Amino acid sequence: MNRYCVAALAASDIPAIGVLETCCLPHEAWSESQLLAHLQHPDTLNMGVYDQDRLIAFAISRVVLDEVELYQIATHPAYAGQGVASQLLSSLVTRWRSQHCTVALLEVNASNVAALRLYAKIGFVENGRRRGYYQTEAGKQDAVLMQLSI
Repeated sequence: MNRYCVAALAASDIPAIGVLETCCLPHEAWSESQLLAHLQHPDTLNMGVYDQDRLIAFAISRVVLDEVELYQIATHPAYAGQGVASQLLSSLVTRWRSQHCTVALLEVNASNVAALRLYAKIGFVENGRRRGYYQTEAGKQDAVLMQLSI
């Protein structure tokens, strides 16, 4: 991982975030204006992983009091399985801790086995489900609600 750099996202990253969303999160992509508003909001903690100057992964989260919600995380498929998402999420947890967050929340499609493994590796635990929350080509999928004590 030495060649990768984890850093805060900037407005200039929006086109690259859009590319990653299109390939990794096609049904959950945000508009450029939504991304810009979120990146400029003072209560957000957003980070990216860069291979030289190329954005290869990103995470978007928002802090409310002592809680943080992870809205999106994605890694370019060419970098899957190389520990990029683990490093990104670990760095983000460190940032959350520095902001005095005590709990992190997220939801993930129950069929996203790789994401569930990643979150469990970091220490997230399931704390609920939303039945039939995601509409996919394969039919309705549950959303797994997860929580991490920070």
